[in-house]
Amino acid sequence: MTRYTSARRAILVILVALAVVASGCSWETREVGPTDVVVGPTQFARPVVGTAGLVAVDRTPARRTWKAWKYGQGTVFEVEFAAAAGERVLVNASLVVSIDPTASDPHLVVVNMLACRHAGDTPAPSWTTARNVARGGTREVAASLIYTAERAGTQRCTVTIRTGRPRAYEGPDETNLVTVERESQLTVQAASPSLTEVFRPDLASPVVGAGERAKDFAVLETGSNGELQVVLATYLTSCTSPSGSFDVSVNRNACTPGNSTRRDAVARVVLTMTQEGPERCRKPRTVWQEEMTVSVDVHHRPAVRNLTIHADPDCGDATLHLSFVGLGPASVVLHRSGTLLRVDSDTGQTSAAGDLGPA
Repeated sequence: MTRYTSARRAILVILVALAVVASGCSWETREVGPTDVVVGPTQFARPVVGTAGLVAVDRTPARRTWKAWKYGQGTVFEVEFAAAAGERVLVNASLVVSIDPTASDPHLVVVNMLACRHAGDTPAPSWTTARNVARGGTREVAASLIYTAERAGTQRCTVTIRTGRPRAYEGPDETNLVTVERESQLTVQAASPSLTEVFRPDLASPVVGAGERAKDFAVLETGSNGELQVVLATYLTSCTSPSGSFDVSVNRNACTPGNSTRRDAVARVVLTMTQEGPERCRKPRTVWQEEMTVSVDVHHRPAVRNLTIHADPDCGDATLHLSFVGLGPASVVLHRSGTLLRVDSDTGQTSAAGDLGPA
């Protein structure tokens, strides 16, 4: 175990690096999870100046290779640290995963889960995303949340992985391996008071078809009318089949036979702003939008966008509204387990969050 301790007023970052292991290790079960952005270790939010005393203990299993043909799963990172009741901690994880070019399947699925809790509590995943990674490809699968300790004592954050074969092909099953690269990491740090977020993995994930809209999917009051550093994470799944749309928030499939089709799905992601004050301030204005395509083969698309948004200084505090519009042809699941809206209203700082979404 390795212990990292910060000095008062110093940047507090606990970095847990993945260790190298000998070949031949095995740790897998037959449990099948949900079936199902580019390389370079990144973070969802900048390192911040934190309070003194936050300590983490590295309990990371030394494991790099996972047998997708046996639905290999297990813990990749685990850290423990002391926190007072109500203390907020910013947790960021980055799994850089690769599939060997000799794999018999064209795609393997990687599901990553991040959970934090008091060390004496039962684990309950709160961040879950998935991605089908192509043969010979390397992708970064990220996770992030602001964790608030419900009671004082030792806290534990864990990153787990689950692998599988979403579309098994004939060939040597043993070639279907998922490798977690050494640059993968988990960071735990004190959360700045200027950070606020909306993340509701406890709610059911809506589905939007062509022409349908999920208005105000997330609404965040920023408490500022200045420059805003915004982290927007989305996690979309195309309705290609009911069995490939598992919603971990409510433990059921989100798609139905009636809205499933073997076609691509496109959704427009829209971020609007309203501000307090006279009518012109309260009128919504679009500050960012993007059309995201989820192809049939990729099926799952987690993405992160890092934005700098300027509110009108002549108006009051700003509120951000995240909405989605389905453009078809396939319907798309808006997974709450991997969608968050985070704002840093401290204009004296800059965000070092990385863009993990494919272009």
